[in-house]
Formats: sequence, C-alpha cells, structure tokens
Amino acid sequence: MHDLHAEDLSSEIRALRERLACLEKKIELAEQRLDQLVKENQKLNQDMRFFELMLLEEYHLLLQLLGKDQSNLRIHSLEPSSGKLPNAD
Repeated sequence: MHDLHAEDLSSEIRALRERLACLEKKIELAEQRLDQLVKENQKLNQDMRFFELMLLEEYHLLLQLLGKDQSNLRIHSLEPSSGKLPNAD
C-alpha cells in the first residue's frame, strides 16, 4: 500500500512539473509577443509623427503656392495622448 501511495505522489509530481513547464513556456511566449508589440507601437508612433510633420510642411507649401496670407491662419497638430485636434470640440 505504501508503494502505491508513493507511485501516485510521484506521478502527480511529474504531472505538476510538466504543467509548470508548459505554463513557463506560455509565459515566455507571451513576454516575447509583448516585446514585439511594444516595438511595433514605438515604430507606429514614430511614423505617425513623421507623417504629421510632412503633412504640416505640405500644408505650408500649398498655402505659399496659393499666395494666401498666413498671418491669420492657425495650424493644429494632433495631441499625442488623445489623437484629437486641440480645438476640435
């Protein structure tokens, strides 16, 4: 009877170790995916800033080509936190 109980414990410990290894692998994969998503997010933010600046430069160029007086014009940039124009309410 004692040997049977020891075998049950041994197999239960083995199953728990396998489960632990599986969970550790899932955590590792989730951390890798998180790192990848953080890098993608940073790249998208850089790209967004670049295109925003390009758009503003093109807008200024268009105004110059149209000969508009720029002294009364207000150009807004996107607020990074909300993605909305500042006075767009």
